[in-house]
Amino acid sequence: MPDAAINMADPVNWGHPLNQGLLGWWMPLPGISSGSRLDDLTNMGSSGRPGTLTNMDNADWVGPISPGGWGALGFNGSDNFVNVGTGLAAPGVVSVFALISPANIDQGEQEIFAGSGGGGSDQDYALEMNRTAGRVSVVWTGGEFIMISDASLTVGATHLVGFTRAGVAGDWTVRLYIDGVEDSNTTTAVNPNGADAPVSIGRLGDSDLFYFEGRLASAWLYDRVLSAPDVLSQYHLSLRGYPGLLNRLCRPLFVAAAVGAGIRNPFGGPMVLRNPLGA
Repeated sequence: MPDAAINMADPVNWGHPLNQGLLGWWMPLPGISSGSRLDDLTNMGSSGRPGTLTNMDNADWVGPISPGGWGALGFNGSDNFVNVGTGLAAPGVVSVFALISPANIDQGEQEIFAGSGGGGSDQDYALEMNRTAGRVSVVWTGGEFIMISDASLTVGATHLVGFTRAGVAGDWTVRLYIDGVEDSNTTTAVNPNGADAPVSIGRLGDSDLFYFEGRLASAWLYDRVLSAPDVLSQYHLSLRGYPGLLNRLCRPLFVAAAVGAGIRNPFGGPMVLRNPLGA
């Protein structure tokens, strides 16, 4: 395996259409992820942006949340989160998605993935839920409310949630997706701040506010607008769990090395390696 070390540092298959414009991909990896580090698959080397688990320990690395098998992080809704840091400003077009299983949809705004500083005054993107019970919403620029979903999430169910922002300054189109399909859309003249604000998974950036309660298995940030077919494909791959996303989106030698390190499909024995660009 002469290329294994290279592929472990840069495992993403950049030739796959779903990886175009990918700025960050944070995902627990059973057998590799543990302790206080949540790896960013876009660069697992020294220049990557891994998340630092805060007020979390090994007990928060929890079991699969989808039929295909996923590791996940458990969030308590009160004080734990993943600090991703700065360097991910996105003042223009953007796509933000996460694979989650909520534990509480009855009360309290909860941030899923947010780039937010200055106590919420500097924001390029914030994907959240429970502003209205069970619904997903989008805000930016000092908490400026942009839109909220028509559909509600279900406690304990696995959901792919996210939004895309297309357009130019003063003229944006925002589409909100739940489980692979467009839930709603809107237009807005509100511009993102363009600030290089701290990014957090599970709370409002650098603010001690709006902690997520539930499990999170993956989060993605893009500097492009995912199309409706892209989102549907991401959803179907997510339902397949590791066999779907690792085998189809990552380089084969990374998958081989990951399997050797202990990653397994919990519902079907060892993972079957596939050509990431084909069937």
